[in-house]
Amino acid sequence: MQQRTRFMILKRDNFRCQYCGKTGADTVLEVDHITPVSKGGTDDFENLITACKECNRGKYNIEILPPVETTSLYESIENTIYKEICDIGSKYLNNISKIKALEADLLNLYLENKTIEYRERELELAVMQNKRDNWTRRHIDPIEDYCNMSLDDVKASISVAIIKQEKENLKTPIKSNAVLLMDLDSGTLVHSKY
Repeated sequence: MQQRTRFMILKRDNFRCQYCGKTGADTVLEVDHITPVSKGGTDDFENLITACKECNRGKYNIEILPPVETTSLYESIENTIYKEICDIGSKYLNNISKIKALEADLLNLYLENKTIEYRERELELAVMQNKRDNWTRRHIDPIEDYCNMSLDDVKASISVAIIKQEKENLKTPIKSNAVLLMDLDSGTLVHSKY
């Protein structure tokens, strides 16, 4: 067989054994006669096929009928696997994009929830501040006012309150949470507590 014919057969079969699918990088490739020369086979293109050294030695002079197609079983399996891998990859990418969308939605929900919690906490703090301020105005401010007054001013303030009460015709005495302690010797206000 001529070297040119041998090369043309190898090229036609993509430099791959048509029996097992090995390539020239994996093994030594040879050109095999489908119908052996000992059984009347010729060097025609239709009777020649690419085979690795192992397959060619294993076949020996057995005639294979019908002739093997140029696409090996290995290639058809390889193509099927490739298509399945592509399908799986496509499904995987679709799932990844769905997962990314769900993650984004979850993150937005989390941030919205945290924003609501933050606003609720701000409102609670504002209510607590308001209650504290009101309590301070009702309980602490009057005591501080009395602490800063002289004894005469305290008496005058109490007198004014009694007069107002009488004018309004109230039957209950003035109620105050303040307890005033006075030094009887000097007549000055010593301590106050509520």
